[in-house]
Parts: sequence; C-alpha cells; structure tokens
Amino acid sequence: MKQYATALCIATLIFTLASLLQPSLFKILPSDFSRTSFLLKTLNSDKLPEVAIFGNSIAMSCIDASTLSHHVIGNPSCYNLASNGQLLSESCLYYPMIKPSTKLVIQMVRSSYLEEPLQPLSKATLRNFYFSEYNFEENIEDLFHINVGLGYIQNSSSLKLNYDQRGTFVNAFNKGCKNLIKPSKIIHNIDENLIFPSVYEHKVIDTKLEILIQDHNPENPIYDITINPQVQDYFINVKNYFKSKGVEFLMVVYPYNALLDNYTPAYKKQVKQALEDYKVPAISLMDTLIPEDFVDDWHVSKDGAQKLSISLAKHLNKMGYAF
Repeated sequence: MKQYATALCIATLIFTLASLLQPSLFKILPSDFSRTSFLLKTLNSDKLPEVAIFGNSIAMSCIDASTLSHHVIGNPSCYNLASNGQLLSESCLYYPMIKPSTKLVIQMVRSSYLEEPLQPLSKATLRNFYFSEYNFEENIEDLFHINVGLGYIQNSSSLKLNYDQRGTFVNAFNKGCKNLIKPSKIIHNIDENLIFPSVYEHKVIDTKLEILIQDHNPENPIYDITINPQVQDYFINVKNYFKSKGVEFLMVVYPYNALLDNYTPAYKKQVKQALEDYKVPAISLMDTLIPEDFVDDWHVSKDGAQKLSISLAKHLNKMGYAF
C-alpha cells in the first residue's frame, strides 16, 4: 500500500511540475505550432512589411512574396504570414498587431468560406497563442463581431491553461519524427520563412490522386453559391477596422484544382458577383491555374506559385495600389 502511495505522490509531483513548466517547455520543445510563435514575434518587431498576406497552408504554397514584390509597382516589402490550418478566426488575432507602416493586408480565402459560418478556435490553438505570450487584452470578438472562443482563455486561470500538457508533448514527439523523415531545411522553411513557406515540392502519386478525385466526386458540378451574411458583415468590419488605421484590406479567393472540384461557369460568375457586392475590395483567382500547377487537391507547386504570384501582382497594379 505504501508503494502505491509513493507512486501516486511521484506521479502527482511530475504532473504538477509539467503543468508549471509547460510555458517554458513550449518555447524549447519542437512543435507544429512553432510557426505561430514566430509570426507573433515578427509582428511584434519593428520590421513589418508593406504587404502582409494571411491564410492557411494553401496560401503558404501559392504565394511567393518575393515574386509578388518584384512584379508590383513600387516593389513593396511583402511577407507571407500564412500558417497551417489558419482559420479566419485565427487570422483576425493577428490583425491588431498590424501597424500603419503596413499599407495592405491580403486575406486569402476559399470561395466556400463565403458560405460557411465562422468557426471559433480550438482550445489547442488558443493555448498555443497563450503560451506564445499573445496579448489577449484587445477584445477581438467585440471588435469584429465574431466568436473566436476567447472565453476559454479569459475565464481560465493560468493553472487550468497549463493543465493539458498533451498538446506540447505530443507535438514535440510528432515534430521530432518529422525532423527525422524530412530534411531540416524543409522543416525550417515552415517555421520561419516569411517569403515562400511551402513544403509541397512533389505531386501526390497517381493512386492517391485517384482517391482524392473519388473523395471529392468532381463529376457533380457546383452551380450556386449562397453567401453567409455573418461572414459578409465580418469582412466589412475588418475592412473598416483597417481603414481606421490607414491600412487597406483586400480579400483574395484561392485558385482551385479542376480535377477535384467541378465549379461551373455559373458558380464562378456568382463568386465574382458576390465579391463585387461585398463592399470589400476583393478579387478571384479561381481560374488562374490549371491542374498541372497543383501537387494535390488544393496545394500549389512551386511553378504554380510563381504564376499565381505574378497574376496577383497584375491585379494589384490594375487596381491602383501604390507603394
């Protein structure tokens, strides 16, 4: 019995120490969330870009900020601040960190985002921002009229936030395994590359592509888009917020792989019309690329990214953005 009591005490001690040390361990151990910490550090610095690009892993793979800068009039400094799985409700956490030295914020979106309800962030994502020392004092939810899920942070004690160590330790293990499999240069590219943070170098094999085609069932054409009023109001609030800071805001719709999504001309026309009616500067790049420019269902090859970045630059020049 005494041995069980001793073991229980030791386990409790280890658990308590792990909880107390988690903020420190988070900064030391490798993690799939390391890029978020780096982006927050970048936005807290004095070296901010004139053009800031937000989005998920698709944006990471499809925008080469160097190519974009080279082809935009005035050659503005551009940063690709996209990250894996970055939802709109995550992108907006970065918005208050944008300073007037940034002239244009570009938010990359899927056309489906215009239809879907805005999603609150997971507890794991919120803890990631918390351990990265994000300033939660600004009430993002009131600012943009969006439910980000901040109640989890605001109503929790630091001990409670430290309680779940699984995210830190599991991510450290997963990242360690990835470091063994993939070249360190590629892993580093994800975490700290502000220009072209893409790791999608090779196309999926044909058998996997066939599975993707079956899963997406592109034989069923998509004719209509139904705009979600909540999302429309959100983007209007974002545009007005940046306008008050002297920063311009632009929404850009991702390209799509025609092998895996069957958007009809009627659908694409509706998307363009919806963007015109949005009261927010927006452009559609849906028709910019061909299937050969993709490595899988959404992510873009290096050559495809060059084409898309040049196309985006031409749109910016045509719209009269000056830097």
